[in-house]
Amino acid sequence: MTISEEMRNVGWFLLDKLNLAQFSIDAMFWSDFDEGDFRLYLATPLVDSSGTLFTYELLGKIFAENHLDSEWGFAIYEVTLIGLKHPKLAEIRQRYGSVPPDRKWVRRVSLSSGGAYVYFLK
Repeated sequence: MTISEEMRNVGWFLLDKLNLAQFSIDAMFWSDFDEGDFRLYLATPLVDSSGTLFTYELLGKIFAENHLDSEWGFAIYEVTLIGLKHPKLAEIRQRYGSVPPDRKWVRRVSLSSGGAYVYFLK
């Protein structure tokens, strides 16, 4: 699968808005979810401390405030929230190491199975 320019841009926009809202995240990346289906993963300690439902409610407020659904055509169900001990995060860390949140950093846009477009990774 190829991560389109639109997918990349909406991710950077969301990352900026999450940082502005001081939403705690340790990693953000596009990766495979099911066969042929890619999702935007957000790894956050909030999932571990407050639960997935609470964290989705906070994320939903950020989506609404920034019109991600209406203006960007990006729905919250395209985001998969994970905790810091999730196996997917461990897999991505092992494969990519640390990635700075720098738009100039070279990233692969054509992904094979198990690959990821990583915005940043602590």
